[in-house]
Amino acid sequence: MLKRRVLADLLREDDCVYLEAKDAITAAELERVIGKYVLKKLSERLFVINSEYVDKCRELLKKNGIFPRDTTLKPQNDAVSPKNAQIRDLIEEARRNVGLIRLIYMTDRYRETEHVIEPYNVNNHQVEGYCYLKNEHKVFRLDRIKCLEVLK
Repeated sequence: MLKRRVLADLLREDDCVYLEAKDAITAAELERVIGKYVLKKLSERLFVINSEYVDKCRELLKKNGIFPRDTTLKPQNDAVSPKNAQIRDLIEEARRNVGLIRLIYMTDRYRETEHVIEPYNVNNHQVEGYCYLKNEHKVFRLDRIKCLEVLK
């Protein structure tokens, strides 16, 4: 069997783990290998696994030549993950330029939602702003932002 490099990311959060495949072929292989441990399939490439099975899934994946890279979603103490730092910097730039941002956000129920916000405040862990799609003030955790676009 052809050995693959890092083709999936394990994203840890509370009682579940997100497993994101790098492409559709790897996603199909993931589903075949660990399908019985998948709680929910959020998209073609994004799976949710109960955290108690993560070691078993990692072992099964490695036997099949897939070596997931672990990524912690929740920052330890006041540490900022590189992803959070990049997101924070983009939001801060949009805030300074009185711009809007469009984001894809993963809710606590594992649903992706889209928002267009005018950010008021951003720190290492969250952004506050007015959401034009919901017409209300909202707070978003940076570690749950899947995609971000600064609008002009």
